Amino acid sequence: MPEDMITLREISGVTLSESRKAELRKLGLEICSGEESGASIQADGILVGGQPDNHVEDRIQIVEAGDGPRLLLVYGDKIRAGLADEWSAAHPGWEVIRMFRFSDGDKVLLGGEPSGKWMRKLSRQLARRNIISLLCRRGEVDEAVRQLGLYLTWKERFFMRLGEVCDEEGSQLRIQVLARALGMDKRVGQGWLYPDRKSQTRLCRWLDQQLQQVLKRTNVHRITLWGNISFWLQFPASGLLGKEVRLFSSAVDHAKAETVPAEWSVYEDWRSALSQSDLLMIGTADPVISEMPLPVLAREMAKPIVIDACSCFPIEEAESCRIIYRAIGENTNVWEWSRL
Repeated sequence: MPEDMITLREISGVTLSESRKAELRKLGLEICSGEESGASIQADGILVGGQPDNHVEDRIQIVEAGDGPRLLLVYGDKIRAGLADEWSAAHPGWEVIRMFRFSDGDKVLLGGEPSGKWMRKLSRQLARRNIISLLCRRGEVDEAVRQLGLYLTWKERFFMRLGEVCDEEGSQLRIQVLARALGMDKRVGQGWLYPDRKSQTRLCRWLDQQLQQVLKRTNVHRITLWGNISFWLQFPASGLLGKEVRLFSSAVDHAKAETVPAEWSVYEDWRSALSQSDLLMIGTADPVISEMPLPVLAREMAKPIVIDACSCFPIEEAESCRIIYRAIGENTNVWEWSRL
């Protein structure tokens, strides 16, 4: 292990995935394994990497004794606001730092005491990895995380409305081109879809509207839903009644998979999910669909009809592959095609 790695034990009761551990490793944080119930830990401190369960206070007290200041790192966006400040007041023997990593991976917020030993060490360690850190108060990190979600939701709502304007104008305006054009101003940025939103109502409403258009004009028996299970649990299942529904997710949450409608089939292999499908509906994108060659997609399906809430493909490329393709703000009167 590199000498500048900070070793931590996760105590919140959250099982960290390998991808999350790799993310932390890039920040110079190594997560220890071993029994959490030990009287001491062979680590620099402890990590709370998600909203903790009811036993986290007991775990803090178990490892509280020890020589030298210890680090209690509260990490991520799934943490109740104010929790880090509460722990700082309740456990003066710990240096409590609130940490949040932005999605681009090279910027971090660090909330704590500016002169704290671990605060200084963490900021230096991040700098060596070419990661920019902003030092502030713990409460300021909490509020920044909250406001970031609110802003991204507002921004997505703006572009959804812009997509409606593009649809009203027919093929004269294209949302993807307008989004890129506006994004050339660095105050705006080109990414407008907010994949971590909690409410999927707007996208689900749009998908359902497009589904109804397809069902009026063509015979669809087999429908493949693509994306996170949590997304599709918010979709109005009534529009899918009487159809064979296949749901593909690149990272299946088996607990959530048990809550999908009983008549749906959940797949972990995308080819099986797409095989001879009449309609593909993309709710959330992943590298599999984003990087899939469109000829492959068309070849797997019985009828290459795609409704895409994530705008994964250029519409011109889809047309060249004879895929009937509909994305937000890309109105080509697609449901009026003679093929339907």
